[in-house]
Amino acid sequence: MVLTLDALRSALWLVFAFAGYWLVDYLARREARGQGVPGDWLEWWLALGALVGGRVGHILATNPALLTSPMNLVRLTDGMSFWGALTGGGVALALGGVRRPRWSLLLASAYAIYLPFGIALAHLPCPLYGACGGKATTGPLAVLLPGAEVARWPSDLYEGLGALVLGGVLLRLSARPQPPGRLAGFFLVCYAVLDAWLAPTRLVGASPAWMGTAVDLLFALIGLAFLAYSLRQGKEDHAPRPDGHPGLPGV
Repeated sequence: MVLTLDALRSALWLVFAFAGYWLVDYLARREARGQGVPGDWLEWWLALGALVGGRVGHILATNPALLTSPMNLVRLTDGMSFWGALTGGGVALALGGVRRPRWSLLLASAYAIYLPFGIALAHLPCPLYGACGGKATTGPLAVLLPGAEVARWPSDLYEGLGALVLGGVLLRLSARPQPPGRLAGFFLVCYAVLDAWLAPTRLVGASPAWMGTAVDLLFALIGLAFLAYSLRQGKEDHAPRPDGHPGLPGV
């Protein structure tokens, strides 16, 4: 096996991606434990769902024919889809939430607080990978990366910076008790908007251009559903009880 520069760059991307995952997982579970969710609840199922979903999502978007071989699912250096990983983890949470819906919503919101920082950790080092995923441009915001022949939109850098801002907002919101699911909904809506805003600057993949927009819209709608549910829960928590008690703040 010949060790090439491209292979090293792929491996480096994988290192940062998994470092981001483990950081998010540790911080989210610590946050959820403080709200009564067991630290090991669905731990391995969430990891498996994220890995399988991330690979399947990437293959569907680039070359669906690869799904004919199960071995293609374990070739992580070929790429991962964030929305696919989120879908796989969401399925695990939804199945676990059949018996523990509150735990699922609390854990989803805990992950939402720290996911932006994991995204930033995976995307901000993109110059080290040799590319930042953008189209060639001559605009003032173009970046000429080392070894590149033309300047490009540094889409991944913008995504990482946007994720840092979103993470800061979510951390600020999490300083006060929130109804279960509210922060998860806020993250989905805001990140879908960020992804859609950056879409015109990205390189065009094998999948149709409308597919990315449809995925962003779908997750934004899911986020809005979470927000609507959390608003209803917040009103119920604050509503006066039959015994005259003024109600409790949403937690």
